[in-house]
Amino acid sequence: MKAFRPAILFLVKFFLIFFLGTGAYGWYVKQSQPHVDGMTRFVTYQLVYLLELKEPGIQIKERLNTFQKQMTLSEPWQGVGAALSLYTAGREPIVSVFEGCNGLAIMILYLAFLVAFGGPLKPMIAFIFGGLAFIHLVNLLRIFGLSIIALDIPEWLFFTHKYLFTAVIYLAILGIWYVWVSRFAFSKHAKADS
Repeated sequence: MKAFRPAILFLVKFFLIFFLGTGAYGWYVKQSQPHVDGMTRFVTYQLVYLLELKEPGIQIKERLNTFQKQMTLSEPWQGVGAALSLYTAGREPIVSVFEGCNGLAIMILYLAFLVAFGGPLKPMIAFIFGGLAFIHLVNLLRIFGLSIIALDIPEWLFFTHKYLFTAVIYLAILGIWYVWVSRFAFSKHAKADS
């Protein structure tokens, strides 16, 4: 049992941080209902700035959360969550940015892994902030890429949203974790063994 103690400790810390972070995130999103939360709004306005380079005159329309329970078997839930929908100057729809697009959920996952895995404190703090900034940038570029695809080749939007860009963002996270584990996390243990 003693041999499994580090793995069990990692899992306990990971799930504790992950569930606390996810709970706090859910509370945060709920506080802004029926409107779009602040982080989603922040990401959307950065996206508009980037899109304006290609497509001037982007318009934003907020869609309120209209999630309502229906008592039918065919469609038990109708409506959509709160979103900011982007349109071209000619009122052609581009994309809608929902709270799941803001990157916070994946940032919580990243943070939970990093803290649970452990390592030297100063590099960890720098790695946390650097990693969160990197995730934000990759996520923003992901949404920008999806918007360009929606404008130019909309038939590819489903595939790229569901599979390609999802894989890209998770591979980016795995890359950051790999750098942490291989370069920094064990340096504390290596110095202690010397």
